[in-house]
Amino acid sequence: MADPRLIELPSDDQSEVAQTPDAAFYLDPADPESWLASERVIRTLGSPAAWTPVQLWIGEADVPLAERDRLHPVARADCSSSGHHPRLTQAEIETAVDERGLLPFKPPAKWLAGEPMDTTNCLLATTFAKQAGKTVAFSLALSRQIWCGGRDPEDLTTVMLAGAAAEIHPNAIEKALGLKSLRAELDRASSEAASYGVTSLPTVRIGDAIFIGDAGLDEAAAKIHG
Repeated sequence: MADPRLIELPSDDQSEVAQTPDAAFYLDPADPESWLASERVIRTLGSPAAWTPVQLWIGEADVPLAERDRLHPVARADCSSSGHHPRLTQAEIETAVDERGLLPFKPPAKWLAGEPMDTTNCLLATTFAKQAGKTVAFSLALSRQIWCGGRDPEDLTTVMLAGAAAEIHPNAIEKALGLKSLRAELDRASSEAASYGVTSLPTVRIGDAIFIGDAGLDEAAAKIHG
């Protein structure tokens, strides 16, 4: 029998929880901390936020995200002084996974080896899923394929498997990935996030206030319900 945590994929319909105006959850499904936050953001906030895939450093769209960390060491600086968020270590991720009862952490071999991973197709496919109203289900399925199944985010099969779990036809995804309009929408969302001061993922935005990282979810929830 399949692990139920693999098939419990919520829809984008969050109508049963209290409405919070102008709230967004910025993420990259191929980022491990975005995955951790994705697994609890709806429950923790208790209020809907628009799941929005974004690509940081959009001025360097041809540079893989992992390589941008090397080019921009400030991305690993202390967020209290720079606005950037330090990356979680493998041990910290594994501890969080164990405490929350999530699927075991099984990252891709490239991530373990510290090799760059280009997540562009993952972000484009998630942007397409957002247009189809299936961001939540697709993002979670994709993150679980990568961080619980060890699948390479650069392999289109990884994206297609997530699409199947979210009931998005592979032909539709393949066609969408070649659309200039989809790339333009990802760039637009990324630029908008940057205009609010988003420099790290995941980030929750409530109005003009931003809350960085998985730990930032608790701060965002306190603002909503405080």
